[in-house]
Amino acid sequence: MVSQEGVLIGWRNQMSDDGCTKTPNHYTIQQTGDTCKSDQTRYTPRMTQGFTDIFHFAESCDAKILNKRMLENLVRSGAFDSIHPNRKQLFQSIETIARHSQLTHEEKNSSQVSLFGGGDAEEIPKPQLANVTDWEKTEKLQNEFNAVGFYLTAHPLSSYKKLIGHLHPTYSNEFAKKLRQEKQEIRVVGIVVGKKFKISQKGRFGFIQLSDAEGSFEIAVYNEQLISDTREIIENGRKIYAICDARKEGEGKYRIIANSIRPLEDELKKNVSIDIKIESEEQLSTLKTKLDALETGNGRITITVPVEDKTVHIRLKKRYLITPDIIADA
Repeated sequence: MVSQEGVLIGWRNQMSDDGCTKTPNHYTIQQTGDTCKSDQTRYTPRMTQGFTDIFHFAESCDAKILNKRMLENLVRSGAFDSIHPNRKQLFQSIETIARHSQLTHEEKNSSQVSLFGGGDAEEIPKPQLANVTDWEKTEKLQNEFNAVGFYLTAHPLSSYKKLIGHLHPTYSNEFAKKLRQEKQEIRVVGIVVGKKFKISQKGRFGFIQLSDAEGSFEIAVYNEQLISDTREIIENGRKIYAICDARKEGEGKYRIIANSIRPLEDELKKNVSIDIKIESEEQLSTLKTKLDALETGNGRITITVPVEDKTVHIRLKKRYLITPDIIADA
């Protein structure tokens, strides 16, 4: 949200003791009179009239504060969604927006120091923004993460829950309830958000930071061969599926050691079965369009259609590589 009383410009993450919960510290730009000033205070959304558009924002903020990097993070985090929902258009127009801010303030300053008494500053025409369509959902969420350090509006794995149910993953918010002090095998699914490797007298080992739909957690890798085999898999942004040994080591502390790590995409290519309920011709037409775009795979799809007072189940003969987009209709 962007308002004239407060503009969200970024976060700094804090991890709680359980290793899963993130508490954001908020930074804001506060507007005083006609100028925005930087202030490290907690941001609270307010029901006030916001800026009319991106150029109104640029004109209101001091060009010395409104630098390119700040604008990029504001756009990536979705801070301008209330006044301009096309984030990619704003992102590709950063130079234009920053230049407009600079020109506006130069004109204001020029009028204020005029030897002839000044007068009102001339209005600078608003330039055109880049003519592009918005980022796809996955790219939008990744940009949010790059800007603020966590997924803000949604998590990329949220739409995978039905799709990966057959893998029986343990989510990070279930660790406290499910993990015991005795070692047990669990399966986890997450997006790689960080990694760190070290070398000791016993060999190479590492730690991988993961984010799932419920929070963040870390798994350790002590098998050098596994580290070598998964080097390309554990890059930031990759979705992985891991089978691990895990145990509870204290209140809110867990030790999770990976025994195998595979790309999540590989697991989705295996036998997956879903049921999709169709209740209208429009829904059926939308489903047909999506199915036509799917690749061939091993997934089985059953369509459930109400016919008079009965329910008819139709299993499609063709097998598909099922995606979260299809799951959304299930």
